[in-house]
Amino acid sequence: MKRTLALVIGVVALMLPGAAMAASSATCQVYNPQTCSTNANSTVQSTTASTLPFTGLNVGLLVLGGGTLLGAGLVVRKLSRRFD
Repeated sequence: MKRTLALVIGVVALMLPGAAMAASSATCQVYNPQTCSTNANSTVQSTTASTLPFTGLNVGLLVLGGGTLLGAGLVVRKLSRRFD
């Protein structure tokens, strides 16, 4: 009985921060605050932008990491041939 009670308390304690984070929507705050208004009478105007929005992906670091992994793989392959 004590184990079950401890398990239930632990599960509830882990669920509380997730529910609090889900209550506030970061998507509305970052990408398009105009669509997050709670006023039902407001009208949403569509605007066209000449550039794409920044999504947070730094492609340069991604390419650098891929090149590093590729180089490390080639070095390991070359070193493993010497011992065969």
